[in-house]
Amino acid sequence: MYRMFSRANGMALCILVAGIFLTGINIYQLKSMQQDFLRARNLYSGSEGDSSPLSERPKYSVYGKNIDSGYLKHVYEPLNRAGYVRVNYNVSDDWMVMWAHDYPFKKIRPVIMKMKKHQKVNKFPGSGFVTNKVNLATSGLEGIPRAFQIPEEASKLKSYAEDNPDKMFVQKNKNHRGIKIEKIDHLDLKTEGSFVQEFVDDPFLIDGYKFDIGIYTMITSIDPLRIYVFEGDIMLRFCPEKYHPFDAANRDKYVVHDDYRPTWKVPTMAKIYSDLGYSFRETLNTHIRSLGKNPEELWNKVHRVIRSVYQAKEKSFANALKNYPHKRGFFEMVRFDFVLDSKLSLYLMEANMSPNLSSKHFSLNRRLYEQVMYSLLRVTGVLRGGIVSTSFQPASKEELEMQMAEQDLHVFPDECLSEKCSKVTACEDKSCHLCKHCLSSEDLDFLRPAFLEHTNRHLCRRIFPIPETREEAKKWQTKQFPKNETLANIKMSQWFSGKCLLDRNWCD
Repeated sequence: MYRMFSRANGMALCILVAGIFLTGINIYQLKSMQQDFLRARNLYSGSEGDSSPLSERPKYSVYGKNIDSGYLKHVYEPLNRAGYVRVNYNVSDDWMVMWAHDYPFKKIRPVIMKMKKHQKVNKFPGSGFVTNKVNLATSGLEGIPRAFQIPEEASKLKSYAEDNPDKMFVQKNKNHRGIKIEKIDHLDLKTEGSFVQEFVDDPFLIDGYKFDIGIYTMITSIDPLRIYVFEGDIMLRFCPEKYHPFDAANRDKYVVHDDYRPTWKVPTMAKIYSDLGYSFRETLNTHIRSLGKNPEELWNKVHRVIRSVYQAKEKSFANALKNYPHKRGFFEMVRFDFVLDSKLSLYLMEANMSPNLSSKHFSLNRRLYEQVMYSLLRVTGVLRGGIVSTSFQPASKEELEMQMAEQDLHVFPDECLSEKCSKVTACEDKSCHLCKHCLSSEDLDFLRPAFLEHTNRHLCRRIFPIPETREEAKKWQTKQFPKNETLANIKMSQWFSGKCLLDRNWCD
């Protein structure tokens, strides 16, 4: 009996040990499967033998509709490759950057109001000052076809049409849908929320097709204002059908929409883009040069128009920013869409707050979208040449100094050493207000990111403050500014002049 009991206990013990062993194996296998799953979703740091927890990875969050449907794939990819993982802003506030595809300041205002100093959001409060279709079209700014807000300016429109009987008009709403040329008598001049705009009826055509030019634009700061454009490429979109013979009832002849004709299906463009392998930008440049024109004149006009739009609205942006705790916590990417007439005159048609970055329709656009995103993340400090850091607030003083020391911010050594700049009242003099003893904490707050933007701008080009040649920079003390220019903008412009004088790499 005793032997039978002992044998039974021994068997039970063996079974227990075997069970523990098998359970251990199962746990190990489950953990491995989980890590494989997380690697596949890019949620695990996952080199072999690496057990870095999710909590140690830099994080981003996303605000938008149907964010896993695929249209943000090329936003996620550059962040994922840099080691970021995605978190839900409703669950965690431990994110460094929020990609806001939709306007976040109404529906998730409590989240934005609790932002930490190192966090950044891809939208500026007040974006609609520029991206609202009605506001932009009726602004009266350079390069924008004449437009009339409906119903408020219906009488002005009628008078203008009477004075210009050959003009054609299109009616648009805030969503830019349903665009169609109509006679004045057929336009809806009573319903609110729309506008009627003069139609550019003599467009520049390539192989008979009308097209528009998309310029990806990055705003990194308001007061001081800093604007960059993506120089690596542009977006070229052609109308599905040839413009002539013209038929106002056929929108495919004059409206660029989602199902546009791609560059590689336009014979003249395809030879340069597809056969020779050039970018959209260089393809257009080459074609313009073949006509005996200088494409640089076109890009200078593009930059001037974009600058004028933001300069006109900067005060409105600054007032909107006052409602949030950290005015340096925002950046934005906008796509400005332009058309040309037969004389290469430039017209701004709209500014897209959340431009399409999905290559689902045209897979060849993947390169463009991911280059745009990578450059944006570089210039805004979300990525820094391989360093993943908490934006403009690095983890340590040593990390910051490795990228930028305070000495790197100092300009105009001859002036700052002068007797004039040593006086008690020296900081009131524009010759001295960038000297070390005159720089305020607010000044340093915008000089530091400006330095890092320049060194990390990748394929971006600064268009405001306007880059200068060395000869232009030498005239910094006599440079004229608009009477209502902010002191921060003046300092920012002079600082770039000073950096150009010290280092030619900062010159145009």
